[in-house]
Amino acid sequence: MRSSLPRKPSPVTKKFADKWGKLFNVPPIWLGTIAFIESSDNPLKINMAREDKGGAWGLMQQMADEVDFKLGKIAQTRVGKLPMVKATMAKWTGVASDLLDPDLNMMLAAWQISQLRKRFGRFEYVIAAYHQGDNAVRRRIEQKQPVVSPTEQPKGYKYVQRAILTHNFLASRS
Repeated sequence: MRSSLPRKPSPVTKKFADKWGKLFNVPPIWLGTIAFIESSDNPLKINMAREDKGGAWGLMQQMADEVDFKLGKIAQTRVGKLPMVKATMAKWTGVASDLLDPDLNMMLAAWQISQLRKRFGRFEYVIAAYHQGDNAVRRRIEQKQPVVSPTEQPKGYKYVQRAILTHNFLASRS
């Protein structure tokens, strides 16, 4: 985990966070925050710790085994019919390294975050669901438990706290 404070998002992150954030109704700062937390704003980062699922790739650390599902869902929407979305979707050839394209990677993440935002609303819940999965967050909310607990889920708790601090820091610099 990187300990330094974030800078403003890189021009690549900013470009695609603005583009896809606007289209999917996600604040670009949320996307910039996640890019910093997930990849230190590096579109070429590859994390094979989850090799059983094809690894986590690129700027937003998208999982290769989830791409077809996400693209199918995007294609079913009004937005999925737009030429720029179709062109970006066509970048996926089924090879995990396609996720190193920051345009494709950010589009998939922006769609995912838009869905999480519709379900949970609050940034803290969205970021926890991005990290832990929406079912885990939904279950904890239904059980009236903290979404992440420092004792029960120390890794998830640290992730969410780091995201909140990063978000606030980036917001103060914009």
